[in-house]
Amino acid sequence: MKFTAREDIEATMEQVFADISDFDGHERSALRRGIEVSSYSVDHNGAACPAWDVGFRYRGKPRVAKVILATCDAPNLMNATFNVGGLDGTAVVELMALSRTRTRMSIVVEVAPKTLSAKLLVQSMKLAKTGLTQRFKQRVGKMAQEIEDRHSNGLRKV
Repeated sequence: MKFTAREDIEATMEQVFADISDFDGHERSALRRGIEVSSYSVDHNGAACPAWDVGFRYRGKPRVAKVILATCDAPNLMNATFNVGGLDGTAVVELMALSRTRTRMSIVVEVAPKTLSAKLLVQSMKLAKTGLTQRFKQRVGKMAQEIEDRHSNGLRKV
């Protein structure tokens, strides 16, 4: 199952990349929302890559997602792989300069079930795909607006 979103942001590509690659800021934000995050480094294809264990509750059960930043080609591309339960996936963030001060951000998240329970979850997600896609696009749009607001006001996230 695949989710895609694309937003144009009134900020330079370097500014947008700096914001989306602010992993410490993302960790603090998750911790404020009650999500447990622990970061470490792993060997992925012969290179040391940042990784996180992200603990959260979903449908009343505690879950742990293992996330690895597999590729980081600053300021153009970030590719993360993740596994939660029997669900494997990738998240790709691609940036493209439209002008000196305008950037297009494309995000693609793809999930693939590996167990029977994960297949059932994906099947139920397919039934609700329209709503899930709309929420995904709204969240990406909100993130893009926050980035744009920070840089249009000359502010930088601390």
